[in-house]
Amino acid sequence: MTTLRRPRRLCAAALLAPLLVLGCRRGAERADTAAAHAQPPVATPAPAAPAPADSPRVRPPAAARRPPAPSRPSKTPRTSAGTVARADTAGRCTVDRVTDGDTVRCADGRRIRLLLIDAPEMDQPPFGQRARRELSRLLPERSVARYETDRQRQDRYGRTLAYVYLPDGRMANEEMLRSGHAVVLYYKPNDRHLQRFTAVADSARRQRRGLFADTTFRCMPSAHRRKEC
Repeated sequence: MTTLRRPRRLCAAALLAPLLVLGCRRGAERADTAAAHAQPPVATPAPAAPAPADSPRVRPPAAARRPPAPSRPSKTPRTSAGTVARADTAGRCTVDRVTDGDTVRCADGRRIRLLLIDAPEMDQPPFGQRARRELSRLLPERSVARYETDRQRQDRYGRTLAYVYLPDGRMANEEMLRSGHAVVLYYKPNDRHLQRFTAVADSARRQRRGLFADTTFRCMPSAHRRKEC
């Protein structure tokens, strides 16, 4: 009886062994599956909240912005001597005294040289004195005269180059030519009234007014300054 039970036990053990191995494998697989399900889910980042309406707008970098258009340089006229010509200006002069037949000193110290005319110098007697008396009659002391400049405002001596108007609207420059106490003198670029003044001076010469009434007046002021006569 003892010898018959031992082989039966061995046979039973041999049959149970594969079942035990299979059971262990299934148990391990179930444990792995349970562990996988037990892991926490991966968190996804929340979308960024929109910026509030009053938040400052971010400007693009300076390189991305369009540069301002360069300003066009202003065209400034230049005189024939190379000096910058100034725009027309106007002002008033309270006459302090008349220096000669084409120059006036104002109460504030300015000197005004009448444009486009030339009167005899004071060392050209008696013509220089006659021209000064005529301009003093037109522009007496303490009278207020209006003046306008042309393209060039001052000469090399610092005098204001201008057309001077009398209180009644007449122009002193033109009146000196009309009475024959001055001649036309043109220096570029001041030519606003050149043709008009030339016609007035030619008329005074033909009618022998002022300086031209004296046959001894032969030396023009410009020639006298150059010591040609």
